[in-house]
Amino acid sequence: MDKKTLGVIVLLITAVIWGLTLPLMKANLTVIPPLTIAFLRFLIASALALLFSELKGLKLKDVALIGLCAVFGISLHIGLLLIGLRNTSAVDATFLLALSPIVTSFLAVLTLSEKISTAHLVGLFAAFFGTFIYIVLPDLKNLDTAINLGGNLLILGSLLTGGIYIIGSKKLFETYHPSSIAAVSFIVGMISFFPGAIVEYVQNPVWVGQVSLFNVISILFLGIFSSFIAFLAFEWGLSKVAVHVNSTISYLTPIVSILVATTFLGEQIHSTFLLSVGFIAIGIFLVSKHQPQLHPHFHSRTHRV
Repeated sequence: MDKKTLGVIVLLITAVIWGLTLPLMKANLTVIPPLTIAFLRFLIASALALLFSELKGLKLKDVALIGLCAVFGISLHIGLLLIGLRNTSAVDATFLLALSPIVTSFLAVLTLSEKISTAHLVGLFAAFFGTFIYIVLPDLKNLDTAINLGGNLLILGSLLTGGIYIIGSKKLFETYHPSSIAAVSFIVGMISFFPGAIVEYVQNPVWVGQVSLFNVISILFLGIFSSFIAFLAFEWGLSKVAVHVNSTISYLTPIVSILVATTFLGEQIHSTFLLSVGFIAIGIFLVSKHQPQLHPHFHSRTHRV
């Protein structure tokens, strides 16, 4: 099995893990405050990263460079997303979030010299359309005509910072090991969410006494699988394939989340589910079968795993 194919498989597994993560976080929000969940998640991931990741040889300037990338990908991306979701409609937010892979792909064209072929364009938009018809189309009849400009702008900011993180990670691969990038990112996330977690505890300390075994297991899953394992797998997989491939595979995450939510959280599923999965499968097939070549400079300087 060649490395590109293995990279696709790894990214598929990562997409499934993060698809499980979303409904799991939703279930825990009834007990644990959001920024506290984020802090605990990256606290666990940071501890594991310090034990198992390759951090030897990193200088202060290296940590600062990776940390700056992590500020965009974790601190700003997640922070803007959380604040934006409180100030916009669910339909607006969902639609804008579905644009994330397209934003990332076009950023890749502008900064990484990656080329989008006809097959990639068809695959990318097939996956986008699959997500669109499932999440947005059934709710259009209930769409509020009011435009939540402030919240929407924050969501767009979240998309942009997330895209910058992915693009920045690709460039960091030229010098640093994926585990080094992930480890520093975890630590930056832990530090950035710590003040918010403190504030949440001061405002409502009683939640600690309401924590159940399910909450503990969930936080461990978020820290170990959703963060440590998934982020390392994501960084490694992204180093083997073009950004466009990951952009299309990422459409699996909301579909997995919806399936898990309907099964375990009792939420309703509608009739476009299978059709949506079909479009996404076509998109993944097209971009996986016709992967573009990365810029030769990236190949010549990428690290060994």
